[in-house]
Amino acid sequence: MGRDDADRIRHDLYLTMRAALLVAALMALSASARAQHRAGWGGVVSYGVEAFRSDREAWQRSQVAVQRRFSEGAASLEAGHWRRNGETAPFAATDLYRSFGRAGYGNLRAQVAPGATAIARSDLLGEGYLALGGGWEGSFGVRHLTFEANTVTLGTGSLARYAGNWLIRVRAVVDPAAVTGVSTSLSARHLFDGTGGLTAPFAEVRLGQGQEPIVAPDGTAAIRQSWGVSVRAQRPVLGRVGLSVGTGYTIDGTLSRWHTDLGVAAAF
Repeated sequence: MGRDDADRIRHDLYLTMRAALLVAALMALSASARAQHRAGWGGVVSYGVEAFRSDREAWQRSQVAVQRRFSEGAASLEAGHWRRNGETAPFAATDLYRSFGRAGYGNLRAQVAPGATAIARSDLLGEGYLALGGGWEGSFGVRHLTFEANTVTLGTGSLARYAGNWLIRVRAVVDPAAVTGVSTSLSARHLFDGTGGLTAPFAEVRLGQGQEPIVAPDGTAAIRQSWGVSVRAQRPVLGRVGLSVGTGYTIDGTLSRWHTDLGVAAAF
């Protein structure tokens, strides 16, 4: 990582920490009104870096997300930017969850980054989760990504098992256009409060093979075959304000890299 990369990372981290302090200040100012918001508002400010073994410029991501939880689901709004291959790509996204009683729930996610060349210009996901009984859960969905020079449509599926506060999930992502374009992952997440959500406390370990579509210099995207391992945890540190920390490593030839991220989460 060069000096310019280090200076840029320090600058972005400084801005992220300022935003995090603002979130904490707003939480303190709104303490008297919390009783009106117990239905489930939450927010997260995060910053992540992916640093390569080579002299390639580090990838960076800054993001702010706000979520409203309802009795039947949740809705999130997100905004941020990626810094990849010398390009800064702002993005905005919405993430919606809807419960269907004991039958399961659905997830719709849409992210847009107009004019981007280093990430998808649009990323649309629809996935349904079905309760199978005995703590088991299955899912199936479709994800469509539009890049500068091509589009990628992926099929997604998973099988999960709830055991107490543990959630064990095996996930597969298939590219129908490529015989070898398959990603698989195994994750184990401990939900400290027994519930999920943007600001819920948890600890997770993930092992994966095959990554997200990576944009080549000509603007096209393809799924690269690689291996990755990561750990992540989120816990409250001051009342309703918590910290989220994650780190991991991806083995991917010239794109092999360490990645780490830091976030501040607040329920209000």
